[in-house]
Amino acid sequence: MRGRVLKPGLFQQEILAVQPMVVPMGITYGLDHYGGGDEMRVLQGMRIKAERLKVLETLRTNRIEHADIVREAKEGYQKKAEEALQKALADVREGKVEPLNGYTVHLRSVIDNTRVYDRAITMFEMETQAIVDLTQEQVGCLVMDEWEWKDDFIGSNAIYSAKAMRLSEDR
Repeated sequence: MRGRVLKPGLFQQEILAVQPMVVPMGITYGLDHYGGGDEMRVLQGMRIKAERLKVLETLRTNRIEHADIVREAKEGYQKKAEEALQKALADVREGKVEPLNGYTVHLRSVIDNTRVYDRAITMFEMETQAIVDLTQEQVGCLVMDEWEWKDDFIGSNAIYSAKAMRLSEDR
């Protein structure tokens, strides 16, 4: 049985030296065959050769975007915290609340995973080989920016960051 070759998307084509691979079912897939369920099982165990410097460039770009959301979320968090504390202070001054007796401010924490990018970038900077071997899971994280914590990161930070809010709407 002859396999079917799916060509990688332009983004992956620029980043990776994609080599289609025959999987046990006898079907050949490129990297753009991405999805959930049965489709992901097809990719399990798949490995590719990638140009280290292109992966490093992508990681740096992803880190900048991540750090921008974190910066914006921290600014938004600070603004909401100040508003809540100003309201509490106004309530105390007006005698509406006993001075901070049981008064709490409920704000979700900003999530910052910048250190994950920093570690990956350092590893790729220190790597001596020009071509690196990546699993499909590593491609998902390092190239496509699809980390296991990404949904929590976007969800928590969307409260304070317009960029994160746009990303959450696109999901």
